[in-house]
Amino acid sequence: MRSLQHISEESLSALDLANLINDTFLSPMQDFTPLSAESFQLLQDHSTEQPFVISTHAVYLQLLSINLRKAFGPNGVPAWLLKENADLLFDTISDIINSSFAERHGTRSTVRVILFDYRKAFDLIDHVLLAGKLPALDIPVGVLFWIIDLLTDRTQRVKLGEDCLSKWRNVPAEVPEGTKLRPWLFILMITNINTSNTNLWR
Repeated sequence: MRSLQHISEESLSALDLANLINDTFLSPMQDFTPLSAESFQLLQDHSTEQPFVISTHAVYLQLLSINLRKAFGPNGVPAWLLKENADLLFDTISDIINSSFAERHGTRSTVRVILFDYRKAFDLIDHVLLAGKLPALDIPVGVLFWIIDLLTDRTQRVKLGEDCLSKWRNVPAEVPEGTKLRPWLFILMITNINTSNTNLWR
């Protein structure tokens, strides 16, 4: 890829431009501290609890209830394919979900992708503050670990062209765009209502 120019007319290589774009994306978060595995520890008496398990029947019902008018997900799999083949897919999907819950933090061997839409305003949810609020909720510990793992040591980089990748940079704030948890975690972050007598899990 030939060199590109920034607005300042300074000549930049493709790699420098990719790093500049990534730094620009993350500039609103520069005052936040990344959530690391060491900075947040759940109570030790929870460590022996069994992971939360999703039943195959629940997965099957969810597949059958898929709205065919919804757009494709990031993997490009059409909704009709999942719904029409629910009887073939529910067992495998259940295994994938339950393995994710059981692994929790695991060996860090999985690859995670952040769908980050810079055109929308950042919610700037501080991962450290959010992780501090989660243990007060009456939700299964396995789910709690799973959410915290989603927020822990998050990084991103920019791909510019086929073979040009910026450096990895920490993402210390912002719940990943497009996740089902995003609105729920946002409400949790901005609300301090006492939920001790409320069932938040279903």
